[in-house]
Amino acid sequence: MAPAPQGSGLRRFLDPYYVGNVVLCAGYLLVRTWVLNYSDLTWSRVLVDKSELLQWERTAFGTLGAALFIKFVRRQSFDGFLASAFLYSKAVLALMVWVCDVRLFIYYMVFYWIHSLLTTQPLYQGPANITYLDGQQMGLEITGPKADKSVRWLVEFYATWHPVCVALEPIFASLSVQYGCECLRFAKVDVGRYPGLARDFGVDVSGQSKQLPTLVFFEHGKEVARIPHVFSDGSVNRGLFRKKDIVKGFALEDYYKKLRWRRPKGKEKADGAPVRTPNGDAAQKDAAAKKAE
Repeated sequence: MAPAPQGSGLRRFLDPYYVGNVVLCAGYLLVRTWVLNYSDLTWSRVLVDKSELLQWERTAFGTLGAALFIKFVRRQSFDGFLASAFLYSKAVLALMVWVCDVRLFIYYMVFYWIHSLLTTQPLYQGPANITYLDGQQMGLEITGPKADKSVRWLVEFYATWHPVCVALEPIFASLSVQYGCECLRFAKVDVGRYPGLARDFGVDVSGQSKQLPTLVFFEHGKEVARIPHVFSDGSVNRGLFRKKDIVKGFALEDYYKKLRWRRPKGKEKADGAPVRTPNGDAAQKDAAAKKAE
């Protein structure tokens, strides 16, 4: 098995998107404290007695907990789970604020709207071994007549505004570090900047697209597999983008075992150059033994 990558880019969780969402969720504690200690329930359209608030909380938070548990089990990445968790939590908390006080609900929605306008979920910024391609580079590196056909490529067509693409970022980066080698490389194409290139490879880039992100595996310069699969009638299969699904779907473990010690054509090792070993160190012992002979 390929070694797991080190480092995770956790600094992105200090982005205003995450901090603001935590503040919005924690703000309910202040609302609850104020209602229980100072409110006369004049502005509540639901509560008659403050003891009813606990019943509402049990129902609302119980439902939220069940929904978040299901999302966590089915998560594709932790980033994607957090985005869903914040969305569901803010919806439930907005309902609870409305139950407590209509005026506070209006304030809450204003803050929610401002936060949504000013922040977006940040992209993963951790370790990665990825090549970013445009149309010219795509031909030179992968599909063109002069491209090195001994190199296999896994290419992601992505959009920075698409939530599933954002959620896939840490997974794809991790795969590139764990399985990337000279004959098995990873690349990305920004469909927002190069929509024509995406269409050339049959990727729908519209706002309602079911093909974002799309992962395409190239062998000998030709496409051999993709996720999600597109049928002959144009329908699109639901893509699974968990790390284990991608590894299995493209047989990355098998390719890595077969290709990790190979070098691309035209890049033969110079005499005396270090040789990569499974431990990641230079094979100095072999060189020393040859000199001794």
